[in-house]
Amino acid sequence: HAPERHGEGAVPGDDKITTMMLRNLPPGMTQMDLMKELDCSGFEGLYDFVYMPSPLEMSLGKGYAFVNFVSAAAAMSLLGGWDC
Repeated sequence: HAPERHGEGAVPGDDKITTMMLRNLPPGMTQMDLMKELDCSGFEGLYDFVYMPSPLEMSLGKGYAFVNFVSAAAAMSLLGGWDC
């Protein structure tokens, strides 16, 4: 049995990764904006949790978020198919 080959930049075990950190999100983007962007980009129903830290006094994000996908395949598809 030959060892599995991983794509460039892939790491062993990436077939188990379901959470992605999104960085460099546009200023002024809210968690709801991010969810709408994900849905419009074909990820509707493919994630089950979004966390976007924000200061208590405002609803705007800090430029990054964590998204948990329902499967590793859905998470990996974000790498090649989403540009906010």
